[in-house]
This record gives sequence, structure tokens and C-alpha cells, in this order.
Amino acid sequence: MDAFAGREPADLRGWDDLEAFAVAGADYVIVVSTGGTGIFHASDVARHAADKRSGKTAFPLYVISDELGESPLISVETSTEEVLVAALFTSPERARAFRERAEHLNLPGSLGEIDTADGLRRHALVARQAGAGYAVIDPESGLTDAVPLDEFIQ
Repeated sequence: MDAFAGREPADLRGWDDLEAFAVAGADYVIVVSTGGTGIFHASDVARHAADKRSGKTAFPLYVISDELGESPLISVETSTEEVLVAALFTSPERARAFRERAEHLNLPGSLGEIDTADGLRRHALVARQAGAGYAVIDPESGLTDAVPLDEFIQ
């Protein structure tokens, strides 16, 4: 923590800025965002920013599913309508935590793993056919960024 003493925060406005900041020589980076706060290895932050900037998705991703491998869609109310979204998670722990917070949804108890871009494309196609228009990665309560399913289908 001594390395952070006396440091001024930097306001970074995009993945390019974040990647450049993370590779500038620090061992660790504290990230404060609307999605949360954490301390990370700078190299992990740089890699994540590069992946986001390039549109590359980090695998594996996890989905809550039943014994047959079917993954339920989640209904979300926006200010103007109700939409169906596919929930994706970056770790099994995040998926389990979401299921615990959303007990009222009666979500199944199994997890599925998506480990390739083609697997994600197929999952997005099925979700779109079932009525979803968006996917949400690591959904939290409150505002969460939704990704149009078409971005995974291309």
C-alpha cells in the first residue's frame, strides 16, 4: 500500500487510456468504476483492457443452466419496456452469487461453461431465438451494461 501513498487518481476515459496507464510501470492498479472497486495486478488490467478494446471476449464464460443444459433468460425492466437478457458470468463464483441474490427467480442449480467464441455465438443465437436481445456479463443490481447479442453472433 505504500506504493499508493501520495499518488493522485487518474481519470481514464476509455480502454486505450486504461491499457496505457496499466503498462506504464506500476505493479498494481486500483480501479474505481461504476461497476465496483478493486486492486489488481497492472498486467491483468492491461490484458483485460486490450481484450475489451479489441472486442475479444475472455473465456471461459459461465451460464446458469438446468440438467439439460438449457439456460433461462432473465426479464429486466427498463425505463420504457421489459426486455429479456442472457446472463453470462466470468467465474463460477459470480454465477453462484447471482443465483443466491436472485432466489426469487428460481434459477436452476447447475452451471454451463462456454469456452470458445463459437460456443458463445451458438449460445447467443439460441438466446436471440428465445426472445433475448442482449447479454449481460456479471449482472449486478442497479444499472448494468448490456451487450447486443448480435455482437456475439457475427
